Amino acid sequence: MSTWECQECAQENEADDQVCVACDEPRPKESNPRYQGYKVGSIVETAAIPKTKLTEIKVDIGEAEPVNIVTNAKVKAGMRVVVAIVGSTIMDNGEETVIKKTNVGGRCSAGMLCNGPMLGWVGGDASAPAQVPESFALGDQPPSSRPRLK
Repeated sequence: MSTWECQECAQENEADDQVCVACDEPRPKESNPRYQGYKVGSIVETAAIPKTKLTEIKVDIGEAEPVNIVTNAKVKAGMRVVVAIVGSTIMDNGEETVIKKTNVGGRCSAGMLCNGPMLGWVGGDASAPAQVPESFALGDQPPSSRPRLK
């Protein structure tokens, strides 16, 4: 697991720490071009779409309105997940795909839940959405490696 160094006091911190354990200075925001358009979000609402295996969800990504997404992943309200928003590019099975607003199962979907392999994380399950601890702020870019859930 990687660590980060506080810019204020040079304390080495664990990868999961969002503030310095020595001085409470916030962790510097990661800016990784690979994750341009990827945001940490919290699922605030879920609704099964009748006669399908799809679920319509609303995800708070720290903006004025939650993002509406249709997924076949097993999800529940309160999960902190990684979302690829409209306009972002994902790698799926070695191919680049630009996320577009689309109609899925008769519902509008304006993004996509990311799984661990899409993010380049080791040990992630391709059939499950990538999750991060609540210590990651809504709207932030995801970390470059899979964080430990507490």
